[in-house]
Amino acid sequence: MKILFDRYGQQVQVQLNKKDRLTGMFNTLDEAGYVYDIAAGALSSSALAGYDVLILTTRMDNPFETDELAAITAFVKNGGGLWCMANHSGFNLGNINNNHVRYTGSVCSTFWSAYEAAAYSSTDHVNNEVTLTGANLSDHPTISGKDGWPIVSGGSSTQVDTIVTRSFCAVYTNAFTDTITLLENLDYVENTQSKLPITNGVMWSIGLSNAESVGSGRVVICGDSGWLGDTDSNWPGPGEYQNGDNAQYMLNTVTWLSGA
Repeated sequence: MKILFDRYGQQVQVQLNKKDRLTGMFNTLDEAGYVYDIAAGALSSSALAGYDVLILTTRMDNPFETDELAAITAFVKNGGGLWCMANHSGFNLGNINNNHVRYTGSVCSTFWSAYEAAAYSSTDHVNNEVTLTGANLSDHPTISGKDGWPIVSGGSSTQVDTIVTRSFCAVYTNAFTDTITLLENLDYVENTQSKLPITNGVMWSIGLSNAESVGSGRVVICGDSGWLGDTDSNWPGPGEYQNGDNAQYMLNTVTWLSGA
């Protein structure tokens, strides 16, 4: 499998600058025998050629151009896998270079999906981790895995029982959505702007594999990218990659997106 990371995604930018953000994720991919590259610049049909999966880790500073949106959409329609991640915060019209949701949402809209313009966080601001487990997790293949799929070093199965995240936005469902992770029964999580509970029916991540919406490809849309960061990294926020079953969830997701 060959994976391409968007160069302008926030987590990738931090990795390129500080070298300490996505080391765990890259090591997991190496152990699985998956090949990965970071795009040299803007995404195009030629840049995407030969890759099975494209990962967008919350683009912030460079809005997706029309040609990029067309190339990404065609890549998926023709059988590619797309992992599209936004991050916590809403539409920031006052700061065009800080639109965690708006820019990545422009990609999701091409597949009839959308992010909620809200930021959620734990009310425990000392340890504000949010744990998704039990009823929050579906039986989607990115959660259950399959026989023959790679298992992270030290793991015993492809089953994901716990995902640990922090501040995040949420994803709206639609007629073509496959449930991956729900945001129900998290009484200790609130909208950081309004201090209200999580909106009913939104999710942390969804999958799309319906031909009417994604052609012959597959898409996963997630409301956070910071959880991919190494747990000993703290910029732009504490990472969570080595916590819970985050590494196995990452591995299951890229494997499913590749068409496995």
